[in-house]
Amino acid sequence: MGRSRTRKSRVGASAAGIALVSAALLAIAVLKARETPVGARAPTGERAVEIAAPAPVARECPAVSLSSGASEARPARSPAIGPLAREHDETGPKAASPSTVDEIAALLERADSPGFAAALEKLKLSLADAKPALVRELLERFGKTDDPLLLSAIAEALDPSGLARSEVRSALLTFAESDPSVARRVAAIAALGHAVPDDGTTERLARLASSDRTGEVRAQAAQALGDVLARDLDRAPALNGKLLEIASRDDDSSVRYAAISSLRPHEADASQVAALAETFTKESDLAPRQAAAEQLGDV
Repeated sequence: MGRSRTRKSRVGASAAGIALVSAALLAIAVLKARETPVGARAPTGERAVEIAAPAPVARECPAVSLSSGASEARPARSPAIGPLAREHDETGPKAASPSTVDEIAALLERADSPGFAAALEKLKLSLADAKPALVRELLERFGKTDDPLLLSAIAEALDPSGLARSEVRSALLTFAESDPSVARRVAAIAALGHAVPDDGTTERLARLASSDRTGEVRAQAAQALGDVLARDLDRAPALNGKLLEIASRDDDSSVRYAAISSLRPHEADASQVAALAETFTKESDLAPRQAAAEQLGDV
């Protein structure tokens, strides 16, 4: 028994001694490594370990604004720019970065024209902090063309920064209500549907949807009321009622279809659901009837 205890004590002491020696050797190796210059070979026992120099840090290229003029340097390719970078590469700086409304309008006249996407983006960005003179020039351009594509592009570019300006909304309402061109009226109404809703604009859109002499204008106004509802569901009781009224009595099936499609059935009360069911029963044209059936399915 005594010999066994003595043997165990010796083994424990030997293990502790080995651990202490290992720790000391490791500490010495660390100290030598710290004193060895970067890139040198430091001995650690029988082998030498090379201490690698740190990898150089890549410098970030400064961002290039998409709204830069034609004289500025071309931006490097970047996934964040996506198709606009390709447009810039294909058409050159001048086409991709137009600096005047005339240049922008020329590029927007055809969807397949060089620089179309970049011109539309340029117009959106420029309206964020545009001076009144530029806004007036753009509205004048809007009032001089009947090209649906150009009108649609300008209307799209106005969302959101342009529509935030009261003078832009006022001008678009004038176009919508009294312009001799149906194409301009329709484009102006479509743009107004994306503005932050206010009582005055909503009432005038509702009046156009229910009583304008042109079916295309009434249909677009009904669709704009649906866009208003998408932004402000608190208006659902009043606007659902107005749209159901239009759907029940307009003699143009495209207007009835637009009115029914613009409803928000989840926000309809019992009387409005009953009116929608009656519209479905009485509707004889396929498109508005199908729209009514789909809306009833969402109640």
